[in-house]
Amino acid sequence: MKETATTTSDAHDLPHSGHGRKANAELTRYDRMTARRRPKKGKPGSKGYHEARKPRAKAHKKVARQREDTGRKWAKKVVRDHDAIAVRAGLNPAGADGGRPPGALLQEAA
Repeated sequence: MKETATTTSDAHDLPHSGHGRKANAELTRYDRMTARRRPKKGKPGSKGYHEARKPRAKAHKKVARQREDTGRKWAKKVVRDHDAIAVRAGLNPAGADGGRPPGALLQEAA
């Protein structure tokens, strides 16, 4: 997901799936493989170094696809379970809306 998504329902909270944590052992192993083959500064990488980087990149890509899939499935569930969805423009998660309660800006706009 490229945007912050929130709901007022606990049933539709997006749980942290921890895909990166699950792949951490595999990524650590690939990091060690590349570290052993890492070239000196200014030197070109060996064939073994480039080959060792490929499975690491593949594992990272898998984690990214899993995160994207989880977000897509969550969004689909939210849309399927609700008749109307309100989108608040200009949502600033850092709290730059002056500390007002979440519904205050929607009431002021009406």
